[in-house]
Amino acid sequence: MGELKKPWELLDISDGYSLTFHVLKYELGTVEVTRRYDGATITIPTGRLLVAPGDKSHGLPYWDVTSLTLQAQLKPWLDNPSTRGKTFTVRAQGVRPQKRFALEVE
Repeated sequence: MGELKKPWELLDISDGYSLTFHVLKYELGTVEVTRRYDGATITIPTGRLLVAPGDKSHGLPYWDVTSLTLQAQLKPWLDNPSTRGKTFTVRAQGVRPQKRFALEVE
C-alpha cells in the first residue's frame, strides 16, 4: 500500500452534517500529515472513494477517508461487487477527538 497521489481530498464533515454519494471505485493507500499539536509527521492509512459525477459539488471527484472506523464500516460494502449502484450516506456525530461517523447504505 503506497501513498495516494496528490492532491488529497480529505473527507471532513462537521457534527450533524452528512454527505451522500455513489462509489465507482475504492483504492487503499496512505497519506502523510503533520500533526498540529507537536509538528510530527505521521503516515495514515487512507481509503480513496471515487464518486459518481455530480455527487461532489466542488474539487476532484473523490474523497479520501482517513477515519479508521469509517473505513471499517465501508470495507464490507466496497469489497462486495453487488454494492455497485448503492447510495452511501455518511453522517458526522460529535467533534474531534470523539467524532464518529454513521454509515447508511441504500
